[in-house]
Amino acid sequence: MKYAVCGAIALVLFSSPVKAQDPLTEEKLKGVLATLRQLNKLPAPTPPGRVVRSAKTPQQQSVSPELIKEIGDASVEFLKKYSEGHVIYGGDNRRSYDTATDIEQRAADATAVFVRASQVSPDRNGTVRLAGAGGPRFCSPRDLQPGQQPEPFWEQPRTGFCTGFKVGPDLVATAGHCIKPSSESGPGDISCGDLRLVFGFRNTKARTAADRDIPPANVYRCVDVLAGHLDTQDWRIIRVDRPINAPQVTMRLEGRPPLGERLTVVGHPAGLPVTISGGAAVQRHRPTFFSADLDTYQGNSGSPVFNSDRLRSGDLFVEGILVRGESDFEQETPCLVSKRCPLFSACRGEDVTYASLLEPALRRLLRTEASKQ
Repeated sequence: MKYAVCGAIALVLFSSPVKAQDPLTEEKLKGVLATLRQLNKLPAPTPPGRVVRSAKTPQQQSVSPELIKEIGDASVEFLKKYSEGHVIYGGDNRRSYDTATDIEQRAADATAVFVRASQVSPDRNGTVRLAGAGGPRFCSPRDLQPGQQPEPFWEQPRTGFCTGFKVGPDLVATAGHCIKPSSESGPGDISCGDLRLVFGFRNTKARTAADRDIPPANVYRCVDVLAGHLDTQDWRIIRVDRPINAPQVTMRLEGRPPLGERLTVVGHPAGLPVTISGGAAVQRHRPTFFSADLDTYQGNSGSPVFNSDRLRSGDLFVEGILVRGESDFEQETPCLVSKRCPLFSACRGEDVTYASLLEPALRRLLRTEASKQ
């Protein structure tokens, strides 16, 4: 029960502008209870009796035990209802390209979806198309069982297995497990020669079939795995066959983002066309990565995680690379239903390799590139 009460207190702190030093008064707790009851669709509460407070010591306000018990009961129902369900933390913050701001679209333009060479084939009018990656589909509205929430991108094509983003003229950063050098590759691993990076895999109002009519110039071939690790750091830098016609991000060169720093992730969740998801924050630090409440899936591995405040000001400033996280789905057959976590503490969180860990290798590679010109 005490953990449920803690969840309720966390809920009110995140959902209302309460200063950290303000005491949790009975009036505030009544607000928590009202919110929980609304979420749980419980009957409206009977107004409780007035609590007498001392005018001399307002900070010593009493809270009735009955109210605490009601909050605990409602919190248990809340957690049962919303934690069963990569995962969505709170509400689903993912948005498609055509609903993003101009600077968010520019951030999306800097990202690429990873596919196999065999998935790219000629299409009409000299363009190319992408074949699906296979596997279960997202549940459509008619597939859902009572209590299951709709999947917002169920009708969109799923093609990719990872995400990358431009960090140099012909350089792309991604997660270390997305691509390995030949010396580390094993059975089932995709080789650099078989990897294709497709920029501009997105849905817009003018182009709803994201997997069709892709300009061949948007497709790049991996030619070398230049640097990286596959351990707790989990990052790679790869070179493609020619200069990339896309925006280039700025990487954090040292240090780490502070706790509470607001974040936006851009990438290809479950191989979908690019989505933009904000509303997240740094929750805890580890030696080589931080964890955050980002709405991401397996295909987001390698996605750039931007500083939201700097992004709004027009700066494509990357705090890290999305590398792993909570299990993506609560149901995988006959169709996919996303796992949902009402609070960060209810799930493990999504792990992001610090961008500053790439700085020595990236600086060396860019210096080498500059010397060739």
